[in-house]
Amino acid sequence: MDLENEEDLLCSGCNALISKHVKFCSKCGTKNEHYEDYTQPVGVNYEDSYNDGNVVTDEIITYKKSAGKKGIKYAIIVGAIVLIGFLSVNVFGKTFFPDKYVKSAMLNTFNAINKNNKEFKDMPGIVSYLTQTDDVTENEVYVKFEGLGGDFDKYVSNMLDGYGLKLNLQNDLKNSLFNFNVGLFDGSSEIVSAQMYGSSDYMSLGIPALYDGHLGVTANSVIDETYNEYDEIKNSATILAKYYKAVNESKPVIKNKTENLVKEIISLAKFEKGSENNTYVANINGDEFLDVIEKYILEFINDENIKNVIFYSSYIENGYYSYEEAKTRFNELIEEVPVELKYYMNEIKLDNIEVAVTIGDKKLVKNFQMQTKLSNEYEEAIRLKTSGKIENTDNGIKSNYDFKITTEYDSFSIGASVENSKANKNLLNKIIKIDMDSSAEDTVSFEINEEYDASSKECRSSIDLIYDSSYEGEIPVLSLKSNGIFNGMDRIDFDNIDLILSEDSYYTYTLNLSGYVQNKDTKSINKVDNKNIKFINEMSEDELIDIMEDIESNIYLLSNEIF
Repeated sequence: MDLENEEDLLCSGCNALISKHVKFCSKCGTKNEHYEDYTQPVGVNYEDSYNDGNVVTDEIITYKKSAGKKGIKYAIIVGAIVLIGFLSVNVFGKTFFPDKYVKSAMLNTFNAINKNNKEFKDMPGIVSYLTQTDDVTENEVYVKFEGLGGDFDKYVSNMLDGYGLKLNLQNDLKNSLFNFNVGLFDGSSEIVSAQMYGSSDYMSLGIPALYDGHLGVTANSVIDETYNEYDEIKNSATILAKYYKAVNESKPVIKNKTENLVKEIISLAKFEKGSENNTYVANINGDEFLDVIEKYILEFINDENIKNVIFYSSYIENGYYSYEEAKTRFNELIEEVPVELKYYMNEIKLDNIEVAVTIGDKKLVKNFQMQTKLSNEYEEAIRLKTSGKIENTDNGIKSNYDFKITTEYDSFSIGASVENSKANKNLLNKIIKIDMDSSAEDTVSFEINEEYDASSKECRSSIDLIYDSSYEGEIPVLSLKSNGIFNGMDRIDFDNIDLILSEDSYYTYTLNLSGYVQNKDTKSINKVDNKNIKFINEMSEDELIDIMEDIESNIYLLSNEIF
């Protein structure tokens, strides 16, 4: 074969005609051993260097590599890497790294729900105002009794008619402080008031109509042996102060341990691609799950702050024994917990926990399901199943959760749903529902529904607690309906609040109220200086007797004034 020009070569593999500027033969793929890199010669104009498609030159000149083409090549390569990386996370990630993809979607979903809750956090409403979780809050409620009906005693109804009750709670979660004030009013005149103040160091109670200043108790006081009613008063107040201190000191411990528990449980799940589109499955080993639970139960029980909370709460509720005897019995029980826990853990068997998660748009969890079976050596079994569905739309987020326990003989289920939505730019709606159902045909349903219209400033709230008995039928245990107007700052005024309370299917009490709910903007709470407090655990018995006698005398005078 004749060569057409000096730029051509014969392939050593198939004898095809190839250019010396190509690395491989296009026909057989053999490497070109005589390959020469071709770049634009310095000073040559390309428009003058082409003749019938062939490159021609008049003389041998020095070639210089083109920085322009190389830069474009590198830019294309870098861009491709970035594009592949992006696709790996958003597309290929769910195929090649399903476990990380699902757990990332879980975190995204948690953040989306949290963000949605924050958007509705300051929505004017009774429940919204009374459930604020800022570090420092001040909430105030005032209700005036406009009329009492139903099965209320006529004497009580006539006595309370026209009276008002004001409740003010200041709470500093960060510094473990609270200040609670209660006032009873006749029209605009305050008849009697009380103030309770609490910190991690001491608690106090002030009732001006009964005694001067505040009576208090320190949380670090020693509990004395009880010999009479005055020692019992001291000890009861001291136990309450110790309990409040223990609760505050245990909060960060519980938060930290709970977060670690959740992380460790999540780490047990290794997600893989499921058979259905966008669905991922995992099996959590039952034995490993029980080991984690056992580990954290022991960590909780062995923490001194948490032990104090358990002890003081049980002692307040059931104080049959003396303090020292109760403390000794409690410590003995705590020492037995590891052995007893190990015994019961060995007695039960937990099947692998089957988990299925579906990821929807925006890389958020769309629905999930978990189920397992717990059994013992006697072949008694409990089936556990929980599921959830999360709808994320432009109007808001609606979450539905169900938990069901089934045995051979009966079943119990709890369903909950939370919805924050915007029907339009002015209308906000918040709904919380909880339903409890058992195979005994008794059901309990609880619903909170709040609506705020920004255009009219109107707030509508309803709270319903209904018990449906197989024997007595549906009983509206609690029903509250209210309509109010938001003042545009921090207060909702209600002309009418209808409250119905039912003891059973025979006795129903109705209250017609007016008033307001206020969520004040505050940075700190009003503290009570301990210099103004008389600590009863530092008093002698005679001093305490004198104070109690004065209080009893003033209670008699006050009751005559009110009634």
